[in-house]
Amino acid sequence: MAPGMLVRHKDKKVILLPGPPKEMQPMAKNELLPYLLDGEQIIFSELLRFAGIGESKVETELLDLIDNQTNPTIAPLAGTHEVNIRLTANGENS
Repeated sequence: MAPGMLVRHKDKKVILLPGPPKEMQPMAKNELLPYLLDGEQIIFSELLRFAGIGESKVETELLDLIDNQTNPTIAPLAGTHEVNIRLTANGENS
């Protein structure tokens, strides 16, 4: 079994995890994620994909929301054959 480690130096934290996924994944799930989420704000992001409509059309349809956004935020992202809209929200819980 490979070890993991948390090192604190001043206001920084360095987290070392084992390389083999079989050893890293349970450690990340059972130890790292609860540690990182304890008392912290949660950020949730979702990607919506659109095809057959141009970025400018999507942006025009969402302009009022984009101009007045606070939480969640909306970000139009142009792709090669699609338009993506990234929605991101934060709060104390999911």
